Amino acid sequence: MKLQASRQVFDVVTGKRSYKNMLLERLTVTTERDTENILEVVARFKQVIIVQTQAVKLPNLSTSALPKQANFVQRAGTKTLQDVQDASGTINRIANAGVSLP
Repeated sequence: MKLQASRQVFDVVTGKRSYKNMLLERLTVTTERDTENILEVVARFKQVIIVQTQAVKLPNLSTSALPKQANFVQRAGTKTLQDVQDASGTINRIANAGVSLP
């Protein structure tokens, strides 16, 4: 099918909802004894999430005038595990950064 092979996104509008950026995944036709005089089509679509990206060049820290102020890597403190009980009573272990928040 040309629409499926073209891989172009389109909008699907139904009586209940509109769907943007859809691709046709599968199209099937069902014929049974009771429905042999009608066309029953099942269309399966997949929504494509389209985003825009941008490449950003970061400054070279080795040639920076203030390398400590321009440091993008920060220490997160010591990690320790603590037992935490969730709403169902299950005990889980979570990582604690060991740093108090303001």
